[in-house]
Amino acid sequence: MRLVEVDVYGYAYESGHIPGALAWSWTTDLSDAVRRDILSKPQFEDLMQR
Repeated sequence: MRLVEVDVYGYAYESGHIPGALAWSWTTDLSDAVRRDILSKPQFEDLMQR
């Protein structure tokens, strides 16, 4: 199991987080830049492999 902090700017993660937690940006990691929609299943699977 992984704990992920999702934020637009990342300030919350930078100010403090649970050790081992990941930081994902809503605008760059979770949104499709072309469609401006949520990631597809394959894109999300790729993200989970980081």
